Amino acid sequence: MTTALEVLKEFVRDVEAAYPLRETYLRAKEVLDREARMDPGHADPFKVKKWIRRDDRFPSDTENMSDIIGAAARALEKSCSWDIVGECVFLGEDDQYYVGTVEFVVGIANPDYIKELLEENDAEGV
Repeated sequence: MTTALEVLKEFVRDVEAAYPLRETYLRAKEVLDREARMDPGHADPFKVKKWIRRDDRFPSDTENMSDIIGAAARALEKSCSWDIVGECVFLGEDDQYYVGTVEFVVGIANPDYIKELLEENDAEGV
């Protein structure tokens, strides 16, 4: 016969075993939620907390992902991909024609790159 204490110990072992899975799930959910908010059409777009560097093509009122993508799109509309990387048009092995394009993508920055930028900003008094 199983005692209440044995049942409780088994329950605690199950919870301890499941805890890392829950943490992994929560981290994954956080990443997916953030990625969804990166979409410029999202009802609650990802917001800029503080600009580290901002080119003139991103107006001072650029405050969220929708604004960023809009500003980047306007800049890219002023030139074609050939102006940036040259022509890239080819026939693929599947007999389809392909053309190179340029996209603006926002991703998580490399910490070393951010460290360098912040050090440069400090040195420049920015």
